Amino acid sequence: MNYEFDPPKDQSSLSKHGLSLADAEPRFETTDYIGNCLHVMVFCLRTDAVRVISLRKANKREEKIYAKT
Repeated sequence: MNYEFDPPKDQSSLSKHGLSLADAEPRFETTDYIGNCLHVMVFCLRTDAVRVISLRKANKREEKIYAKT
């Protein structure tokens, strides 16, 4: 996956935080039920695995968005 970003913004990030936007890791989010409770999972894809970054109960705003889909 290719990412585009503003070079001055990248330079600013490097200066302020020591991080280049080019080093960003693609992350994905999914929302679904575990039992009777709606949850949100953030993850990234690795060569041989899915790395879970966070898993938590969905908040009210996320529940409303999910209900519309």
